[in-house]
Amino acid sequence: MSRVPRRIRERLSGSERRVRLIQAAIEVFSQRGYEGASVEEIAEAASVTKPVLYDHFSSKENLFVAAIEQIRDGLLYRGNTAVEKEKTPSKKLKAAILVFFDLAEEDPCAARVLLISSKAPAPIADTCRRIQAAATSGLAQIMRSHSPSSAADWGHQWLLKAEFIKKGMHGLTEWWLEHPKVPRLEIEKALFGILNKGVGLR
Repeated sequence: MSRVPRRIRERLSGSERRVRLIQAAIEVFSQRGYEGASVEEIAEAASVTKPVLYDHFSSKENLFVAAIEQIRDGLLYRGNTAVEKEKTPSKKLKAAILVFFDLAEEDPCAARVLLISSKAPAPIADTCRRIQAAATSGLAQIMRSHSPSSAADWGHQWLLKAEFIKKGMHGLTEWWLEHPKVPRLEIEKALFGILNKGVGLR
């Protein structure tokens, strides 16, 4: 008489299950977008039931924000580490941009989720704008560091330049994810060619 194999359930801690849910959410959001993703699909991808998902996250919005923040925190850590090694504003900025391209190359799902947040889907627009504003401010601070410009110039000019660079970086990354056969060097060359001539970095 044959025995029916029993399904073996993994015993995970609460924190381990939360990490698994966020990773599953990143994969589903990257494929479906925010509006197209469902809680049921994310739960299935994480191999948990829908009630278990709600034990950790109260809503799809809450889960999306957790996913963005996890990606952002990892990106900021890597970015700060890379930037601290450089001395000049132009090299600091280049290092920060290269870290973003590293993310797109190594974890395209995570990059796609960040790009979704840059378009601020209506249900989570305020949260997305806050995260994107922080990213713009961070770039502006890198660009301004050791700049010969006066403190009074800190206002709109540096923020506008940073926003221009961020949007260009996002646009190129989105295009690159859709055309993965294009060498990364070509993407970098296009962006840095514009920056070296157009934003006054030396």
